Amino acid sequence: MEPHAAEALRRRRLADGACHLHGRVPQADDAQRRHDDAGIERMVDLWRLYMGHLQTVAQPWMKSWQQTPGHLGVAMAGEGGSELIDLTRLYWNAYDQTMGSITGMPGVGFTRELEEKLAKGFASWQQAVQAMNEYQLLMADAWSGVHEQVLREMMTLAEQGKPIQSIRDLVKLWTGAADKSFDEIFRSEKYAQVQGAFVRTYMEYRIHEQQIVDEMMKYSHIPTRTEMDEAHRNIYELRREVKALKKALRETEATNGTGKKAASSSSSSSKKSTPPARPPRRCSLNPPPRRKLRNKIRKEVYPCSRFLSPFRYDRRTPRKKLPN
Repeated sequence: MEPHAAEALRRRRLADGACHLHGRVPQADDAQRRHDDAGIERMVDLWRLYMGHLQTVAQPWMKSWQQTPGHLGVAMAGEGGSELIDLTRLYWNAYDQTMGSITGMPGVGFTRELEEKLAKGFASWQQAVQAMNEYQLLMADAWSGVHEQVLREMMTLAEQGKPIQSIRDLVKLWTGAADKSFDEIFRSEKYAQVQGAFVRTYMEYRIHEQQIVDEMMKYSHIPTRTEMDEAHRNIYELRREVKALKKALRETEATNGTGKKAASSSSSSSKKSTPPARPPRRCSLNPPPRRKLRNKIRKEVYPCSRFLSPFRYDRRTPRKKLPN
């Protein structure tokens, strides 16, 4: 019972008893008094119900706290990071049994879609954080193995009379121990499961986060990522269609051009014989012998530059006739 409610009820009953003892009528009538007593009793029942639910909610947490010293003791003794992972799972299980059920409540009202997305996003964030903690604890276990391996090898070298003499030797010893420890962790089945769970849960969280952002950005004047992706997808598809149409058009033009050429050649051959094909024109870099001779004579007749020769630009000056 609530202390204030119990004290008020006790004082009221003492006052009524004193009034009846002295033969006086109480100031409040019986109906009002019964109404007040019923209200106080309902408050007491509500308080008892609240305390019962509070004990039910606190029970999983109490169990996890009772098991905490054992896991911490084993972890501090150097048994590995698995005990720390089990300890974090205890707290997450307690959260799922108590506060985690709130995220599963259905949405109500105009914002029910946003509430559902927020609940799913929070649940995915919880799973991502849990997987990230397990991954970090596994990496911490690997680093603790590196420390233990380095200390053991240093003690072995000291017993053999070969202590570490330089930083180079210490770094070499450290890197060798780290390679062995991490290679053993990375090849284990546990690491594959933990890393896979971490990547999967984080990707799911990113998807839910994007959905929440898109839902909230609908009320602003900023395009969302989903809308931009859709626009770029449409542009890409249009480019592919235009490219395919251009290719088909080129093929059609090439086919029509070949047909026309074949038709024209057949018609011309039927009318008259085709003349022999002319030889390909030689490149100007390799002029024929006759042109070489002409150029040689020009150089002998006009020894000056062509830009300074008066015979080049003065049309009134007759030029010498060159031999063919």
